[in-house]
Amino acid sequence: FNNKKFEEVKEGLSQSNEYLTKLFDLLKEKNISASLIIYPWPSQILYGDEFHQKHWLNFSNEKKINFVNLFDKFQSKQTRKFIFENFIYGDVHWNEKGTKLIFDEIIKKIDF
Repeated sequence: FNNKKFEEVKEGLSQSNEYLTKLFDLLKEKNISASLIIYPWPSQILYGDEFHQKHWLNFSNEKKINFVNLFDKFQSKQTRKFIFENFIYGDVHWNEKGTKLIFDEIIKKIDF
């Protein structure tokens, strides 16, 4: 944890709040249902960073947005192995196995 770097993160979260608010307001205006779904990036899995979960839960509750937290599906005692098995090497995007993991969880948690 680095306080100086965290200040940069706080600025990004503030901008994300602003643009997500605009997006969800527009979706509501157009009568389009949507959910905010979060999952950890590989570095968050490796270092156990859980800060963003609370932030987005509070944001979703405040804005009355359906919130799906997938952090629990990325828990493993073998974090490095889990990351290599579920993400594209050196990237924050899922590989085929990680995509299936996410898909299966979203199907369970979202009403279509």
